[in-house]
Amino acid sequence: SGRSLEIIRFAAGNRLCVNLDYTDNEGNRRTRIIEPYSLRQAQNGNILLYAARADNGQIRAYKINQVNDASVVNQTFIPRYQIELSPSLNISPTQHSGGALASLDIPKSSPARPRVRTTSRTSFSSSGPTYIYRCPVCQKTFKRKKQDSRLNAHKTKEGYPCSGRAGYFEETKY
Repeated sequence: SGRSLEIIRFAAGNRLCVNLDYTDNEGNRRTRIIEPYSLRQAQNGNILLYAARADNGQIRAYKINQVNDASVVNQTFIPRYQIELSPSLNISPTQHSGGALASLDIPKSSPARPRVRTTSRTSFSSSGPTYIYRCPVCQKTFKRKKQDSRLNAHKTKEGYPCSGRAGYFEETKY
């Protein structure tokens, strides 16, 4: 319902989990606590809510027309993916023909192109100290020649885009 969508959008914007009451494809009524991330319109016209289950982190798609009710839970979450839910009613289309969205690895219309590395990477410059920063979201480490904690867009060890953009200083190597 429209009220449920408003609740889900509010919760996503405030990084709050949602208690989702829905009917699954077999007609069973279920309740899940989820981390809401994205709304997409499938090729068949269904509007899908993409969310991670709060208990195990698995990504799930819920048909909006099968959502019975939604309520905000007093439980915050650290985003594992980019949150694409906003107060506006814009819903992005999704097509199942390959490629990966920059957030939840939801298929999009253009196929992914394999990246070809033309030059081999040499070892990090040996002059001066190297600062090691760690992403607080995915725990990946980054080497820097300057003391700058900003992180570029990167992926988690599982291959999903990470939302972490500021690392914390871990050590200095000389």
